[in-house]
Order: sequence, then C-alpha cells, then structure tokens
Amino acid sequence: MAKKRQPHEPRVAPPAPSRVEVEERLRGVVEGRLSRDEADRWAMQWVAADDPGVEDRLVWDALMKLAGIDLPDLDGGLLHDDEQVAEWLEQFRQARSQLPRRDG
Repeated sequence: MAKKRQPHEPRVAPPAPSRVEVEERLRGVVEGRLSRDEADRWAMQWVAADDPGVEDRLVWDALMKLAGIDLPDLDGGLLHDDEQVAEWLEQFRQARSQLPRRDG
C-alpha cells in the first residue's frame, strides 16, 4: 500500500534580518558568544525558506555563509576556521560601509 503524500507545507521565513542583526551574529561567533550551531540555525530560517524575503544582497550573502558555518571538513575539523569567519566579519563591515544604507 502506497503512502499518502502530504501536501507541501511552504517554509515561511520570519521578516528579513537587518544588516545590524547579521553583523551581530557574525561578531558573536568570532567572539565566542554564539555557537556555530546557533548561527547556522538562525540563518537557516531564511536560507531554507521557500520565500526567504531577503532583498538586501549583503544580508543574503552573509546568511548563506552563516548557514554553513558549522560544516565539518573531511579531517574532523571545521570547513570554515575561525580566521575565515573573522575575515567574513571584516568583509561584511567593509561592504556595509560602502553600500547604500538600508536598515542599519
């Protein structure tokens, strides 16, 4: 007997995060106040949504990085080391200062 397929439930994202919120998450990981798992789960709210509702390209690019921040490498370490995450934060800050202001 075949299983009855459930109708697709769209994954609805919360309102898009601001640049300030994204920077705070990146900084939290760099400073050790936020775990990589927490950062990944936070970002996945938008990355895994059917309609993420994120129009700010800078925010979207950072969410994509945060969504994979806890991935392991083949040697049992992390795919993205602490130095790389610190570089992401610096790049985000630089881009934020150069792009038109949106929400913070």
